[in-house]
Parts: sequence; structure tokens; C-alpha cells
Amino acid sequence: MITKEETGEELVTDDFTYTIAGQHTTNAAKIQSHPLFLKLQNGILTALIPLQQTVSLLLLMIIMHWKMLLMNLLLITKISVALNYRK
Repeated sequence: MITKEETGEELVTDDFTYTIAGQHTTNAAKIQSHPLFLKLQNGILTALIPLQQTVSLLLLMIIMHWKMLLMNLLLITKISVALNYRK
């Protein structure tokens, strides 16, 4: 129950209209984020982009290293098989 201050009349929620900002109103009336949060979000995203690029380069280097290692092992195996075949 809600009481009107002017008249003292008691109301229930069905007796009056109300709007919830963001749900019943246009985009302009929606709850806006605080500018500090927007700056923090932008700063975090700006910092993560170079980190993502660095991680991608590191993964590429690791993959290339393992590829080279496996190729060398294959070459050593082929040489070993060829030497054993000659005996």
C-alpha cells in the first residue's frame, strides 16, 4: 500500500502508473554508466590488445620451435634407419 501525501488516499500498485528507466523508456532515459567506469573499461581494453598480440606471437614461436624440433627428430630417425640398413 502507498499513501498519497496530499490526500491521504491509500493506493495499491494497480491504481497508479509507473515506469522503470531502461525498460519502459527510450534509450535516452536508460541508466547511464559513470564516466569513470567507461574510462576504466576503455583503458583495460587498450591494455589487453597489445597483450593479446604478444601472446599470439609467443604461441606462434612455440609452435614453430616444436615444428623445427620434430623435423630434426624425423631427420635423425631417417639417418639412423639408413645407417642401420647399410649394416
